[in-house]
Amino acid sequence: MLGAGEGAAWASHRTAGHLHGFLDLARPERLDVVVLRARRRALGDHRVHTTRSLGDDEVTEVHGLPCTTPARTLLDLARSSRPAHLERWLLDLVRKDRAVIRALAGLLDRHRHLPGRRRLLEVAHRLPDGAEQIGSPLEVLGIQELVALGAPEFVLQYEVLDDGGVRVKRVDVAWPEYKVIVEFDGAAYHDLTDARRHDEQVRARLRALGWRVVVVRRADLGTGLLASLVRELRAA
Repeated sequence: MLGAGEGAAWASHRTAGHLHGFLDLARPERLDVVVLRARRRALGDHRVHTTRSLGDDEVTEVHGLPCTTPARTLLDLARSSRPAHLERWLLDLVRKDRAVIRALAGLLDRHRHLPGRRRLLEVAHRLPDGAEQIGSPLEVLGIQELVALGAPEFVLQYEVLDDGGVRVKRVDVAWPEYKVIVEFDGAAYHDLTDARRHDEQVRARLRALGWRVVVVRRADLGTGLLASLVRELRAA
């Protein structure tokens, strides 16, 4: 990027996605760089992309490196990425910063010519209500699986109250009409002995109140656990 001159090139596409921490995006083998079309020049072994324009709200810095913003990066990746990957990244971005969806809406309206725009619009329309309340990367993956399985409408971060109206717990996903809860159990926090003991006590209290609690860990994703639950809920 330095070879292009100051303010003339930005890390983009998969490189920018890696800098922004897009969920499960591997470190790219080659650097992706975007330049304004009129300024295109050779940049060594980098993969060079061109664009008609980049607004001030489409570029930022990460660790001192100029790069495209998360919203612009997602739009750039839309052409070459699978919808499932776009959905995963968008869910994770929204949980980190709810302003991303507003920024993305503005870019989609501004850049109507960009390939992949329609694909990204379709993905954005699939976002569940309350996506900004998702609490962890594991929840992103689990909720994405629930959506893909066609799960009945669910509530994110549902407040469970006891018979006296006292809050018991805010749970990750709930179907209140069926009294079914899904809790995504991330190892980073829940493997701590005290945390796990507390979780077990709270879940026992939820079950005593008549709730069915399904605990899902990363290894459970894609195994059929959630698929079986969705079939039961749809049958009900």
